[in-house]
Amino acid sequence: MKKLKKIYDAAVAALGKIGNDKLQHVVVAGVITKVLSLVLPFGVLLAVCTIIFLGKEVYDKMSGDGAPEWKDLLADYVGFLIGA
Repeated sequence: MKKLKKIYDAAVAALGKIGNDKLQHVVVAGVITKVLSLVLPFGVLLAVCTIIFLGKEVYDKMSGDGAPEWKDLLADYVGFLIGA
């Protein structure tokens, strides 16, 4: 039981270091991927999601509303893997 608690505590600490923005990217990308995977084959799904993920970062850069980051793209692809 102590080992399980130690693993749980380590997982909670790791998630706490990620930050809300990256967790939001993971969750939203995962949901988008899951929904689109119902109607698209994997190759097309990957291409469409890549366009969406890159488009979001380009929008952040062009609009000045957000901060485009490579870490956001990485979080998006983690969500993609979870959703796929």
